[in-house]
Amino acid sequence: MAAQQDWFTQNLSYEDYKDFQNALHYYTLTHTEFVGHRLLYGVQVLEQGLKGFDYSTLSYADTISKLIEFCTEFEQLMMSSYRAFFSFYRSIYHFHGVDIEIEVEEILRNTDSRFSELSGALFTEKNLNAHSQKLIDLLLQEQEAIRERLLMTMNQLQVLEKVFLAELEHNPATPMPTIEELIAEILQLLATDSYKEIYDNTVEVMETIIPTIPMPSEKTSISILSARIINHADYLAMLLDHIGTNYQAPGSTECIMGRWIVANKDQFLHIEAFRKFIEQHEAFHDAAQDLLQKDSFENSRRMLQESMAFLSASIALIIEIKARQG
Repeated sequence: MAAQQDWFTQNLSYEDYKDFQNALHYYTLTHTEFVGHRLLYGVQVLEQGLKGFDYSTLSYADTISKLIEFCTEFEQLMMSSYRAFFSFYRSIYHFHGVDIEIEVEEILRNTDSRFSELSGALFTEKNLNAHSQKLIDLLLQEQEAIRERLLMTMNQLQVLEKVFLAELEHNPATPMPTIEELIAEILQLLATDSYKEIYDNTVEVMETIIPTIPMPSEKTSISILSARIINHADYLAMLLDHIGTNYQAPGSTECIMGRWIVANKDQFLHIEAFRKFIEQHEAFHDAAQDLLQKDSFENSRRMLQESMAFLSASIALIIEIKARQG
């Protein structure tokens, strides 16, 4: 992690700074609720599938192979959730003048990582307001909880793979666990209470902070874009009520953000960050429509990725617009 001057503090007016900070908090909280909802739902689906898994006609090796598929799907679900929390944690850090240079893979490889301790200490130095600190604490706690379960899942996958190879080698000297024992171990990882707690914590913080966030004044271009980011957070929240229903949500030129893009093309189209923002906004809507049509792990993962990328593109656009305004 590398400290730097707070670009937003140095370059934005106080009003624009507060408006964008509020938009960043609003979108982060909404995205975090989305992550928690998708994680809990995914765990419940996998748990039900494993409990109903009929392996009576399968060989031992084929059964282990199926359990590896279960665990791999769970690992991917956990990884996408962890990346989603980490990405927004990184964005909050960037806003407050610190770049997180470490990547998710490095944190997971280093089981003794002091990332949480060090990152928490850096935020303490910033003297943040209560809501900012509450949001940061939430992101840190949730990603740490998921990281712990993710590492356990990775270990379980290694166990299953070793059992599978031992079975293929027909080594009688190797004691083999029963299928019932292996399923019980996986079900412990899928215990929904832990993931419901993650989701409930997110909802509690969200319901505490979001009602206190004022809408931006929309007196400047930065403030207007901040307001549109909040509008798009509401769009993301709306998706949760219609996933898998084939609901026809407003498209990329019909939503409030889309109408702002269309209205401001002549003013900003020469800016590369604006052109990239348009592309990312369209990708967000493509992912949203796919998820509305079909509730699947893949579509959920893609929606999380596009939501993360949308906020990054929004931050880049605000920086570029301000830089050109001087």
